Amino acid sequence: GSKVQISIRAINSNSEEVNWSGVFDNEIRKFIDLQNEIATELAKELKGGLAAAETQQLAQKATTKPEAQEQYLAGRREWNKRSFEGFENAIKHFEKAIELDPDYADPYVGLSDVYHLMVYYNYATRDEAIPKSRQYAETAKEKNPNLAKAHTSIGWILHMFEREWSGAEESYKRAIELNPNYATSRQWYALYLTNVGRNQEALEMVKMAEQLDPTSMIIKAVLAGQYFQAGEKELSLVYANKALEISPLFGGALTTKYIHLDSEEIDEGIVKFQEALKINKDPINPRVGLLRLYLKKGDQQAALNEFSEVVGYPKVTTEKCGTVAQMYYLLGKKELAYHWLEKSIANYEVLSLELASHLDYKDWQKEPRFRQMYKKINHPIYVDE
Repeated sequence: GSKVQISIRAINSNSEEVNWSGVFDNEIRKFIDLQNEIATELAKELKGGLAAAETQQLAQKATTKPEAQEQYLAGRREWNKRSFEGFENAIKHFEKAIELDPDYADPYVGLSDVYHLMVYYNYATRDEAIPKSRQYAETAKEKNPNLAKAHTSIGWILHMFEREWSGAEESYKRAIELNPNYATSRQWYALYLTNVGRNQEALEMVKMAEQLDPTSMIIKAVLAGQYFQAGEKELSLVYANKALEISPLFGGALTTKYIHLDSEEIDEGIVKFQEALKINKDPINPRVGLLRLYLKKGDQQAALNEFSEVVGYPKVTTEKCGTVAQMYYLLGKKELAYHWLEKSIANYEVLSLELASHLDYKDWQKEPRFRQMYKKINHPIYVDE
């Protein structure tokens, strides 16, 4: 009929006792009201009561139009795929949600998150996408100043693209304060923490993110990376495989499994990266993966062929200087690696943050020249030397 009824039970996972249960019903056209009622009652039960501000925030409806919410959620599902096609589809859903309800803040954050991740995954250039991303995040924050997602997105931009270390951490912390259950804020804050050398804190943070969203492929992939940074290789492999079960050719998980963890299955890894190259609109990361595996195999010529392919792509030597630095370092051409690393740092490239903090480059990170370059930009790992 015209009504919906939802029954919820909160079960203790250790004792399997039912700690709380509730039945909620309302008219279908008031489904959003029902969602808010459930969220408030469940949060109150789990926390043993809510402060007035928390109650007010939970009671606030993000949108009064279920169709707009459906479009937003569909956009997030596409966004979570971390693929070019997923990002393109997400933009359409988020724009439709805004068309249905221009005051709905969440899809503006969705658009912000699409545009900055398109830069992160080499699908767009910084100059064309980051200003859009920043504007959409600020618009969302104007429409809902207490929206944790907006603070999270601003934190990511400050962290990854502007190197505003204190401002980024402040935004991440504010997001978690506003909504401790938003998994992405913890995931991205974990990446911030590892980028500034706080690896144990990073691991604990992304473990919490995975508990909040146990179905997320990207969080499992990030958790695999954090376990590697913490020296827990067995768990790193477990979570890399879990991510690959969901998305068999996701580059981050392939890199953790076949490269960072020194897998002996080099030929299998080569096949996987070749398959990823065929389906991925970004050829750079799969080719860098192939270069690294060919070097592990001892096939210098094949590695050099991949190097030539990468530097031949448009704008690599102007906008992806960190990739060139990374490849020269792996090929043992240290002076050239420094030349391109300096360009990458000057460009505010994302990869320059990884080179400063990832265990794969620990020997390079020990060199005085390397450390001085990062000290000049006040990188938290190197600034107090």
